[in-house]
Amino acid sequence: MFKGAALFGLMFVFIAPQSREFVVGLVSQTAESLDTWAPLSYYTLGGLVALVLLSVILIKTWPQRADSANPMAKYRRQAPFDEN
Repeated sequence: MFKGAALFGLMFVFIAPQSREFVVGLVSQTAESLDTWAPLSYYTLGGLVALVLLSVILIKTWPQRADSANPMAKYRRQAPFDEN
């Protein structure tokens, strides 16, 4: 839904030379940092990816609710019982 709006906004980010330099510098600095902290950074990045995949699998395989009744029905105030 927001894919088109995000691409439209990114187009304006990459048109301006200063913002393009900033984004390219940020990406290159991230790559250099990954190389500098080589084993630890790759393990951390792999762990983050594994956690995202694990959460997607957990959400997809979560059991569905068995009862179809309204769960709030038991909290409704009942009309008083009149014995007349």
